[in-house]
Amino acid sequence: MKKNSLYYFAIITLLYVIGAVFIGQAIYNQSKRYAEDKSDYVDVLNFEDRLLNIEEWIYTGSGWDDRDLASKEKLKSSEMDYGVEKNIPTVLLQNP
Repeated sequence: MKKNSLYYFAIITLLYVIGAVFIGQAIYNQSKRYAEDKSDYVDVLNFEDRLLNIEEWIYTGSGWDDRDLASKEKLKSSEMDYGVEKNIPTVLLQNP
């Protein structure tokens, strides 16, 4: 009887560790995507270029609307990646 319970415990522990590895990998991948999207968001805004550009200082319709729209899309994408990353472990910890 004790041998069987040890086998069950070992199988459950092994499944738990394998599941934790897959969950950890999924969280790592999502956080990597989040960091890339945030970096793209900052690159789209490109504050250094804007500081050196005279047209950006004086509003002349120099494309700020396009940059603003692109930056909002990147920000929305990064927030979505963060939301998925945050919800991966909570989905698995909920009671069935």
